[in-house]
Amino acid sequence: IWARNNGVNDIIQLIYSYDSGTTFSSVLGLSSSGQTAKNPELTSDEYGKYIYTTWARSDGLNDIIQFSRSTDFGKTFSFVVNLSLAGQTAKNPYITTDVYGENIYVIWSRSDGTKDVIQMVYSSDFGQTFSNPITISN
Repeated sequence: IWARNNGVNDIIQLIYSYDSGTTFSSVLGLSSSGQTAKNPELTSDEYGKYIYTTWARSDGLNDIIQFSRSTDFGKTFSFVVNLSLAGQTAKNPYITTDVYGENIYVIWSRSDGTKDVIQMVYSSDFGQTFSNPITISN
């Protein structure tokens, strides 16, 4: 997973391999074009069936944290979800999951208007839904 400039802005792209790196898939575009995306992160369950990605992407005013997932070993990626709230810049996302891929945790830094705070969300249903952002620092 990486960020690549498409001539207009940076987008998030990914490739995968089924044969221990001998061959790779075609490049998959994960983020929407139109605003710059950066800082991609990736995690998976023990077998690589559930692959989860997150990145920071401009919404035109601020950077927000976005998420996408694959439940078929990386062949397809589903919907893109905004995890952070609009209105203040979010940055430096990090994502992790348990061995089964069921419980997912995403953490990032976000301005609260006066200082940076650490926020997180979690999912306990393979990334189908997420909690509201929780501020875990003061």
